[in-house]
Amino acid sequence: MKTVVVWSLVLWFALVCEQARPELFLSGSLVIPTVVGCLFWLRNGTGMLLAGSVLLLSWTLRTQGPPVEVIVVLLMSARLLTGRPRRGPLERQAARRMLPVLVCVLGETALCLSGLPTVDLSECLSALVPRLMMAVPAAAVIVFLGHLCEELGLRRTVTV
Repeated sequence: MKTVVVWSLVLWFALVCEQARPELFLSGSLVIPTVVGCLFWLRNGTGMLLAGSVLLLSWTLRTQGPPVEVIVVLLMSARLLTGRPRRGPLERQAARRMLPVLVCVLGETALCLSGLPTVDLSECLSALVPRLMMAVPAAAVIVFLGHLCEELGLRRTVTV
C-alpha cells in the first residue's frame, strides 16, 4: 500500500510539473516515463489502474487528438509484463532492462504522431526529438533506480 501512495505522489508531481511549466516540459515528456516506471515497478492491476488514470487525466488536460499514447503504453506494458519469454535467463534479464525505455519511446512517438495533422517525416522528427531528449533519460533513471532497489533488497522481485 505504501508503494501505491508513493507512486501516486510521484505521478501527480510529474503531471503538475508538466502543467505548470509547459514551455519547459513538453506534454508527455515526464508523465509517460513516470507511468512506464510505475507499471514496471508495481507489475499488477493496481499499477495499471493508477497509470491509466494518470494518462487519461494528462490527455484530458492536453486535449490534443485521440488518446493513442494511452492505448500504446498500456497495451505494450501489459503485453510485456504478462508475456512468457522464450529465451534463457541471462538473455531474458538483459532484454528486460531495456523494455521500459522501449515502451517510453513508443508512447512518445504515438503522442507525437497523434498531434500532427499530416505525417511528414521531417515534422515528426522535429517534434519527437525534444520529447525524447527528456523522456529517455527520465525513463533510464527510473529503470536504474528500479534495478538498484532490486539489488539492494529494497524491492521484492517477482519472477515470471
